[in-house]
Amino acid sequence: MSIHYTECQPENHVAQLKQVFHVMSDGDWHTKFEISKKFLIEVSSVASRIRDLRLEKYGGYIIERKLYTKGIYQYRLKQQNPKQEVLFKC
Repeated sequence: MSIHYTECQPENHVAQLKQVFHVMSDGDWHTKFEISKKFLIEVSSVASRIRDLRLEKYGGYIIERKLYTKGIYQYRLKQQNPKQEVLFKC
């Protein structure tokens, strides 16, 4: 018996996705730790939501990454294509 990914998603998945999108939509650089602290979301969940934003079904956003300090990266939501559908409104 296999379990599909959607069956394993936490109930607050969409809420977390909207929170992460809201922070990242300002175009500034953010670390996973900053976002985690702001919304009291686990760092691993923030990482998953950033990854989800890159998926086509969640908008296929381009997320840039740069090294902030040893082992810590910053992430930025690149300005979207005007033809791209906006899934989350801030």
